[in-house]
Amino acid sequence: VITFTVPGIYTITLTVTNDGGSDDITKDDYIVIGTGSQITIEQGWNHISVPKGVSEDFGTVSDLFAGIETGGIPYAVFNNAENEWVNITEDYPVQPLEALRVWKADPGSIIITPDYVKGGIFTRNLSQGWNGIGIMFMQPTPASVALASLGDAWNKTLMFNPLTQRWEYPIIRGVDDDKFMYPTVGYLIEMNTDGILIGGE
Repeated sequence: VITFTVPGIYTITLTVTNDGGSDDITKDDYIVIGTGSQITIEQGWNHISVPKGVSEDFGTVSDLFAGIETGGIPYAVFNNAENEWVNITEDYPVQPLEALRVWKADPGSIIITPDYVKGGIFTRNLSQGWNGIGIMFMQPTPASVALASLGDAWNKTLMFNPLTQRWEYPIIRGVDDDKFMYPTVGYLIEMNTDGILIGGE
């Protein structure tokens, strides 16, 4: 019996061995624990990211957010070089490690379950000051692990809670960076110098 204690999507391998030899079979992304692969959109502002590359069916922001009533408020991405949210067109491509912003005008929640594609290494250039990011893990991951490629270049990271429409208390490097960051969340991160965030397989 194997007990999965952390939400996420898991690849499993079964190996059978006897006197006649050994054989194994692997099933990619076979077990789903919790909702780590799902994006929940609430009424109001939502900051999201995708933890892996997505299939063509979810390849643009209008595809990813299809069915969401935005009230005419445009989608936005955090422009790291300018340290601000900038409006984007509906055909803007969805990429891991980016923080996207969408407004949901009507009450209630919508759950999006993208088709993720396996493989690929992604990078995101981060500038001194505030930047928008996501993480490329399919389960909650300590900030020190998720942001390891940045070394000491970051100070703190912030998560916006769509249920309360407020920013959560920050995760501070070297103080409480053992706290989890979550897949599908778009974060703001304060950099003390330029850096490159790296994610993928």
